[in-house]
Amino acid sequence: GSPATVSFNESEISSRAQAYFDQHDAPIDDVRACVHDGFGEGTGKVSFLGFDVRFSVRGTLGLSGAHPEAKIDDIEVGNVPGFVTGAIEGVVTGVIDDQLNDIDLDHEYTPTLREGVADVAGQ
Repeated sequence: GSPATVSFNESEISSRAQAYFDQHDAPIDDVRACVHDGFGEGTGKVSFLGFDVRFSVRGTLGLSGAHPEAKIDDIEVGNVPGFVTGAIEGVVTGVIDDQLNDIDLDHEYTPTLREGVADVAGQ
């Protein structure tokens, strides 16, 4: 019940995210996280219509509700024709949202993002 803060570096975030996606059969592979002052970036690969498509997302993660909430500021996909870009962005966003909805938060947490590290405070 007492307040505490836990810190996660980029490697820990990446490996935990990939392990979670693997456990839940999410179609995202090769996850990498980068943490900057005030926001994070993630890259990975998603299978779409038989192709492996690389993507990157930038934003923050809200931890004050019943489930974590991704606040995506920017998403980019690579090496695909323009007419399928929106569909792939939708797949990536959908997978992220679906996976976060499976996580129940029983307390309110406060994330602080600083270069290379995410601190999560809570009680």
